Amino acid sequence: MKDWLFRSRVTGEITYGQRPNVTLIAYYVLWAVRRFVKPTGQTGSVVSGITDGLITVWAIDELARGVNPFRRMIGGATLAWRLRSVMAE
Repeated sequence: MKDWLFRSRVTGEITYGQRPNVTLIAYYVLWAVRRFVKPTGQTGSVVSGITDGLITVWAIDELARGVNPFRRMIGGATLAWRLRSVMAE
């Protein structure tokens, strides 16, 4: 099970983690801005919208192109979380 779940379909090596891509780095930066700076008004709305968009794009990318099933599951779970959040609004 571990071999199937974590083996990279690209390199054939076991991949538990990898460096975040630009989308995920941008998400973390804007998440921190939203969390600690707490922008309000139009700026807050823009920061929130971009943050939500970035994590959604990242999740779709992982679901479609993740290097192993584990990464694809993380993408799918994140996308499901985003869809649930959008439907709850």
